Parts: sequence; structure tokens; C-alpha cells
Amino acid sequence: MMSMRQLARLAGVSTATVSRALHDDPRVRSETRERIRALAEQHHFLRNTLTQGVLTGHTRMIGLMLPAFDSTPYAQFLSGVLGEAVAHGYHVHVAEEHRTLEHLQTILHRLIEFRADGIICRPGVHTSLPRNLLLKAR
Repeated sequence: MMSMRQLARLAGVSTATVSRALHDDPRVRSETRERIRALAEQHHFLRNTLTQGVLTGHTRMIGLMLPAFDSTPYAQFLSGVLGEAVAHGYHVHVAEEHRTLEHLQTILHRLIEFRADGIICRPGVHTSLPRNLLLKAR
């Protein structure tokens, strides 16, 4: 996989110019932007969303936790969330079957560690979530 540095070297520009071109920054001339995009496509360049998350503080990921996907209401809800997320440029990390509080906490910790921009949770456990865990997700 080609890195941004390699793409910049190939295009004869700085990595900042590559980044700006791929983000439609108006400071990059249209000919340069098109040349960089063509090279990126030709060499199968993929942006590193982890790096973007570190730089911007946004991962473009939403965590969705549902007790089950096999029931019609949850399947419809899942379909709606996925459709809206994709339409707004988000990836959805879906977690299912968190029937115990311990499992639910493990999933929440993982979403927090990955810096999910949001978490939608419909717990399958019939107890309230610990306040300290929810505060970590802020």
C-alpha cells in the first residue's frame, strides 16, 4: 500500500499538498489536484483514517450496540442508522449480544479506546449503565 509520503514523492509535491488536494482545499490548483487524485487512484492510495483521527480528533466512527439483530425492530433500526451514517461519511462499528454488564462494559471500553465520535446503545441487560463508564464516553 502506498503512503502519502510516497504519493507526494511520485507527484513531485509536499505531503501537505497531497493532503490538501485529497481534501479539496482551494489552495491547491485544480490541475495539481487532478494529477494527485489520478496518481492516488492509479496506485490504489487509501487515506490513513487513524492518522486523520489523531490530527483532527474525529474518527468518523459511531459505535452501535444492540442486543440482537434478528428481531424486526432492531433490524430496521440498524438499517436506518447505517444509511444515515454512510450518507454523512461515517463508519459504524456494530456490536451485538451484550447480555451481561461485563460484556457491555468491554464493548464500551473498546469504543472509547478507538475514540468513536458517538455511541448509540440499546443495552440488552436490564440494569442501568454505570455512571463512571458513561462519563468516560464523553
